[in-house]
Formats: sequence, structure tokens, C-alpha cells
Amino acid sequence: MNRIEVKQVKTCYDYSEYYWIIDGIPITEHLDRCPKGSLANFKTLLGLLLFS
Repeated sequence: MNRIEVKQVKTCYDYSEYYWIIDGIPITEHLDRCPKGSLANFKTLLGLLLFS
């Protein structure tokens, strides 16, 4: 079973946001690892804002 939680994470742009964390990895990293399909057009999703 996966563990999903919300934590404050320091972004690659040097500020903090709340991200969904799945099994200890921010959702943006999970998405960044998916090079196939329409996500590849975005290059990187590491600065994706999930909560404000």
C-alpha cells in the first residue's frame, strides 16, 4: 500500500510549497519521471504549484 501525505517542500526555485508526497517522493518528481505521453511536452514539472 502506498503512503500519501502532504508536506512542505523546498522547490527548485528556492521557495516552499505544500506538495503531495507519495512514498516519500514529491508528486512533481513522480510526474517528472514520466517521459511518455503529453507530459513530455512540459520538459519538467518540478515547479508545479499544487497548493497555495
